[in-house]
Amino acid sequence: MHDKFIPSEGIDQQFGAYKIIHRKETDKDKVCYFAAYTSFSDHPDYVYYYLEKLAAAGLAIIFISSGPVSPSSYDKLSEPCSIIIEKENKGVDFGAWRVALAMTGYGAGFSGILLANDSVIGPFTSLEPIIRQCTTASHDFYGLTRSLQREEHLQSFFLYFTNKVTTSQSWKEYWESLLLYVAKEEIVYNYEIRLTRELLVAGFKYEVWSDWEKLPTDLIKKKILKTGVLFNTWNDLLQSPTAVFNNFLNPCSICWYELITLLKFPFIKRELIVNPGLNIGNHVLHLWKAPLMSAGYNFDHITQVKSLTEIKHILKRRPLNTASYAFHYFHDPHSPLFSNFFILFPQSTLLKEGGPSYLTLFQKETGIEYLLYFHSLTEKTIDEIIDNSGNYPPVTVKRNVFNILLVYSSEVIPYLSSLQWEQTAFFGHTENYEANILNFIIQLSNYPEKLINSTPLPVIGNTIDISDLRAAPSAATPYNFFDILSEYHEKYETLPMWYKKTGQVFKILSGHKLLTIKIKKKGLHLSLRHKKVVDENNRQEYVRNWYYHEYDVLPGWYKRLGQFIRNKTK
Repeated sequence: MHDKFIPSEGIDQQFGAYKIIHRKETDKDKVCYFAAYTSFSDHPDYVYYYLEKLAAAGLAIIFISSGPVSPSSYDKLSEPCSIIIEKENKGVDFGAWRVALAMTGYGAGFSGILLANDSVIGPFTSLEPIIRQCTTASHDFYGLTRSLQREEHLQSFFLYFTNKVTTSQSWKEYWESLLLYVAKEEIVYNYEIRLTRELLVAGFKYEVWSDWEKLPTDLIKKKILKTGVLFNTWNDLLQSPTAVFNNFLNPCSICWYELITLLKFPFIKRELIVNPGLNIGNHVLHLWKAPLMSAGYNFDHITQVKSLTEIKHILKRRPLNTASYAFHYFHDPHSPLFSNFFILFPQSTLLKEGGPSYLTLFQKETGIEYLLYFHSLTEKTIDEIIDNSGNYPPVTVKRNVFNILLVYSSEVIPYLSSLQWEQTAFFGHTENYEANILNFIIQLSNYPEKLINSTPLPVIGNTIDISDLRAAPSAATPYNFFDILSEYHEKYETLPMWYKKTGQVFKILSGHKLLTIKIKKKGLHLSLRHKKVVDENNRQEYVRNWYYHEYDVLPGWYKRLGQFIRNKTK
C-alpha cells in the first residue's frame, strides 16, 4: 500500500485539512476505508472491536478520524490499521472517504474496497462470509441493506465496490464533484442516494446481504400495530399497498430485530441505542439483549455507548473549562470492561475486588495531577471494615487525592457515618448519581482549592438514601428510567389499540387523567394529561408518577385481562 499512497498532508478545498499520522506496509489487496468521529479523546470500545473483525476478514484498514487522535487511541489503532489519517471535521463520513480515496487514487489499485463507519455497533457474526460474498458475487457493488426512502439506494454504513467500479470514470467523477453539505436531508440525497443512482445509471449492478423486503409485510404491519409510538406515526399508511408502504420504511430502524434474527444482519444502528425516541418506538429497550446474547457479543460495548451519550448531554448543560484541564479516561486495572472510559458510571459488576479503580485529572497550568479513587461499598466490604475494627484497606491520602465511595444498597448507609476518611465523598445509587459524580469532578476541575481542605467532602446530590423508593406505594415499580419504560411497553403498549383505549377511559373515570378539549383550526382537539404534575427535574418522582398514572391505577381484573391477551398473542 505504501507505494500507492500519495502525500502525507494537505488541504481538501471542500472537506478541510488532513494529515497521515501512521503508515505501515501491507500486502492485502482489499482495503476498508473506515470513517469515525468522537467528541471524546478516545473512541468507544465497539469501534476497536469492529476494526479487529475487519482485519480478521482479510482487509487492510485506512482509518480516517474527523478530529485529533489521542495517544491512547493511536496505540489501539496502530495495530489493526495500515493508515491513520487525522482530518478536519467537515463533510461527515463521505467527506472523510473522499479525502482518503483522493489520496489513494480512488481505490483503483486495489481488487476491492469497503466503505464503513462507526454508525453501527457490531458485528455480531463473522464478517468473513460477507466479504467472501462481496468478492465472489457477480454484481459490481454490494451493501448490507437497501432503502427505498426518497429513492432506491444502498445504505452507506457498509458498502463494498469491486475493481470494475473503482477504475471507472463515473466513480472518479462522483468523488471529484462531491461538495460540502451541512443539512441532513442534503447529505442523504447528495451523498448516499446519489452514489447508488449514478452507479446504476453507469450500468453497474448491486446486491444486498440482508434483503428486508423478503419479510412478510403483515409481520411489519403487525409490529407497528402493537406499538403506540409507531402506530401514531404509521396509522395512515397501514392500509397502503406494499410498494407504497415500503417506500417510507427505514429497515434498520423498524426491522432491526428481524434483520438480526432472521436475515443474518451483523449490526445494530448506534442511533437506536442513544436516541430515546427511536429506542422506545422500535422496542429496542427490552429486545436488544436477546439476539446479542445468542451471538456472544459483549454487552458492555453498548452500555458504554449509552453512558457516553449521557455524558455528552450533561456536558452540554454544564460547560467544562477544558482549556486548563486534560481529562484522562477512567481505567480499572482489575477489569477488562470499560478499558477506555471518560468517567465511571458506577455499576457493581465493573468494580472488581482487590483494589480501587481511579480517574486522573491533570491541571496543565500547575502540572498537578489529581487522583480520584473509586471504591464500591457493598455489604461485603462493610463487613470487612467491621471485622477489621473499622480499618478499610489503606489508600494513599495526599493533597491531590480524593476518595469516591459508591453505595449500592441502602443497607450499608447506617455505617457511612463511621467512615472518616480524609477528602471523601459519598455517592448513592440514585437515578441521577452519575450526573452528581460528573458535577463533583467539574467542581474539582474548576475550584480544587475549595474541595481539598474539606474533610470529609460534602455529599453531592440530594440524598444517598434510596430506601424511600423501596417503601413507596408502587414498591414493585422499578425506578430506573429505562427499566420502567421497558416494563411499561411490555405490559401495556404491546396490547391491541382497542384495549389501551378502554384503559384510557378507566383512567379518566377514576380521575387520574384529565381530558381537555380545545378548538383548533375549526376542529376539536382532544388531549389527556396526568392530574398530578411533578417537576421533571425530580427525575425519580417524575418517572414513578408517570408509571403510576399510566398503569398502576388500572383495575386488577383489567391488568389480568391484559396478561391473558398477551399470552394468547405471543
